[in-house]
Amino acid sequence: MNYLTCPIFGGQFSGAAIETLQALPQADRRLKALVQHVETLKQLKDYQGKVQEFVDAGNPAAYRRARALMEAVACGQRVTPTLSAPEVNGWLEELRAIETHRELVEKWGTFAQNLHPLLYRYQTAYEALHAERQAAYAAVKAELDALAIPTETLADRLCAGPVTWGAGGLTCPDCGTALETLYYQIQSAAQEKGRLIQEARGKRQDAEGTGQEAGGAEEFVVVYLHEVIATREIADDAALAQAIEELRDAIQAELKTGKKVVLA
Repeated sequence: MNYLTCPIFGGQFSGAAIETLQALPQADRRLKALVQHVETLKQLKDYQGKVQEFVDAGNPAAYRRARALMEAVACGQRVTPTLSAPEVNGWLEELRAIETHRELVEKWGTFAQNLHPLLYRYQTAYEALHAERQAAYAAVKAELDALAIPTETLADRLCAGPVTWGAGGLTCPDCGTALETLYYQIQSAAQEKGRLIQEARGKRQDAEGTGQEAGGAEEFVVVYLHEVIATREIADDAALAQAIEELRDAIQAELKTGKKVVLA
């Protein structure tokens, strides 16, 4: 990799001098161009030494991890309010400004200074969502176990943690789930429970239709809250009472058929 021509290096050098020399086929013309750009080339040589120190310190690898973090935070801001806080945006702006001006070598200390709190904030947000997902799907699993419904398909969403972080780690090393995916999995926990219940119910009905043993499991029906509660905005006690009444009516209608009700 040519670090001098890499877009993250050499803010004060355009690389035009090197490109000019390389483009000239005749040796005499190259020599003349070399004389014209000798001061710039001296500066480039000095800068090359700084770049080599940067590389020897392992900073390019750290920068690649930083880029991954910045992208992960940008994605996480769509679903996690703590990653949209003013200080987080300030850290990102500083990091991006150093990139834009191609000053990583000169301002690596400042870059790293903004990087550390950003990584901590991201990992803290990730751990919170990881724990929330575990709690949500552990509850789903418990309900399904009580109904004798298989829960093998929940395995990839059940990861108790704690998350152990490697250098610049952005996901749990056990489940490997992205932060944004954690959020959406949490939101879909009730729907996933309902899906598995309906799937199990269909299989039992098929078994009964073919004369096979249904296992003697208790008959149940899924009641989806968003389908039975027409009240969408609850701002006072009257609206709350209305929503509760709508839910009660839906549940009682199913109970009268002798079925157990599972909310989703």
